Amino acid sequence: MTELTVGAAIDAAAERWPGGCGWVFEDQRVTFDEMRSLTARAAGGLSAYGIGKGDVIAL
Repeated sequence: MTELTVGAAIDAAAERWPGGCGWVFEDQRVTFDEMRSLTARAAGGLSAYGIGKGDVIAL
């Protein structure tokens, strides 16, 4: 078991395999690098609502 956060795990995967397939849903494929970009956008949106580092959210 690892102590990485989801964001840290995505960052690590994007560094190691930027073009690697992060997920597939129906006919859409998203690379680890694209996942990193999407999570950064989501973090920005959460930050706009006052959610910050150390806050716990459910997925």
